[in-house]
Amino acid sequence: MSRPITRQVLLVLSAALACAACRPPELRVTVETTQANSPLIEISSAQRALPPELNAGATIAALPCPAGFCELAPGQSLVTFSCNNGVCDPNPIELWVPATVIDLEAFNSELHTLVRSITSIEVHYIRHAVLSNSLTLGLPGIDLYWGSQGVVDRTSPGVFLLGHLPPTSPGQTTAPQPIALQPLGLQALTDHLLSVSRRFQVLASVPIDLAPNQPLPMGSMSMGLSFSMTFVGSVL
Repeated sequence: MSRPITRQVLLVLSAALACAACRPPELRVTVETTQANSPLIEISSAQRALPPELNAGATIAALPCPAGFCELAPGQSLVTFSCNNGVCDPNPIELWVPATVIDLEAFNSELHTLVRSITSIEVHYIRHAVLSNSLTLGLPGIDLYWGSQGVVDRTSPGVFLLGHLPPTSPGQTTAPQPIALQPLGLQALTDHLLSVSRRFQVLASVPIDLAPNQPLPMGSMSMGLSFSMTFVGSVL
């Protein structure tokens, strides 16, 4: 035999329905960029300028160092030298290339005008593509870092490793492909976007290891970043 619904039960149900009705509606705002409007990482051969003594036409000259050390002065070059196998060998260097600052609100105005309190972020993908490449040397891989505006390199406070990009051959371009993201760096980025700012900066660490008789470093490369994120929050 069913029991009649009491007045107390009705009051509880009414309160629950009223509470559900007063909750602010959830809003999901997706920020998605394409290669056409993505920030660029520009790598230029001017950053790897070598002393004129190493210019042997289209290749890096193999200058002898019979005394066991290389007397080449780097001048304005970033490259220093060691004596290896009797010739001056450029030492490996690490270039830091800043990308343009990424302002997510610039890609979707709803993120600024409609979201009062962002409660979570869903990262669908972060991709990269080599859009143009006239470099005469290959790159063994690039590490991507992120930080707030004004960071210089990974020694700056608040810089995190975001992911790794695969090697590229001289002149190679690529279609958009996912970046191998680092969980700790990605978590730090989402925490930053949730509680600090929707603006951040991406930096690229580019290792360069030149050698005698290799092609002179010439040309430039442009790499675009694209991403898709959904911000979950409440409407104003």
